[in-house]
Amino acid sequence: MVQDPEKLKIPTLLIWGGDDAALGPQLASQVPQFVEDIEVHILDRCSHWAQQDRPSEVNTIIKKFLYKSSRPFTSLKQAKGRHVE
Repeated sequence: MVQDPEKLKIPTLLIWGGDDAALGPQLASQVPQFVEDIEVHILDRCSHWAQQDRPSEVNTIIKKFLYKSSRPFTSLKQAKGRHVE
């Protein structure tokens, strides 16, 4: 592994199936070490294909995340490390 990798600094959403046989949920717990601003959702009774198994719940999670992520920064401190055009 890379020693002290720089963390990804953009808002990131991770939706993971709790019953994912291809990439078990324990793998999802490792992702935050590489992402500074991450929101993780592990869905129970859900396989690798979360968007097919639980479409309504996945859509709600995505909509809420996009709403929060699209709000303007109120300070330069909030924007630090993020690309803002």
